[in-house]
Amino acid sequence: MARRVVKYGLKDEVLEKFKRMCGNNFEDCGCPEFEEIKGKLEKLEKTKVRIRKYLGEKGKFPLKEGEEVVHPGTGILTKILKKYKDLLDNERILTELTETHIKRNINDPKVRGWRKFVRGWGRRNLANILRAPDLILYDRKREAILYTKWVPFGNTLRMAGVVVGLQNRHYIFAVEPMSGDLGDRYMIIYDRKKDGVL
Repeated sequence: MARRVVKYGLKDEVLEKFKRMCGNNFEDCGCPEFEEIKGKLEKLEKTKVRIRKYLGEKGKFPLKEGEEVVHPGTGILTKILKKYKDLLDNERILTELTETHIKRNINDPKVRGWRKFVRGWGRRNLANILRAPDLILYDRKREAILYTKWVPFGNTLRMAGVVVGLQNRHYIFAVEPMSGDLGDRYMIIYDRKKDGVL
């Protein structure tokens, strides 16, 4: 319920309805259930404000699937294969150039083991990673945003990261495998476990 409240901005209406259902005067008794819901809603709203700064919200991309767009890094025209929405309803685009890049990395004979597996898994689950990431990271080195999801591989967990540039927030550049060791290079913008589900 709290997720829907934050998403649709009905926070005050829901809290008022909850007050009426409980039948108590909350200012006098400090109902713990009300305080718990109120606290969760406030935390989710703060989280949303923080990640909105990096991702934007409800950002639309003006071109449609099948149309051509200029790759932000190379200047090459490439066709838009698919549009996806992220957790804040921003449109992200996958182009032929990016698809070719991802497939080349998956099929590269030098790439083996968990890296190959995670890239393939990430490509097949692109929509899910963008819509419900486990972590959203800021890559200080590349100045990019990574939407990541944990992937079980053997007895360990790895991350599949969908890379979106800051210069063009709509463009998906790659699907990258990550070990989970973030070091100083990555800053966590959103952590589903700590921040809650948006």
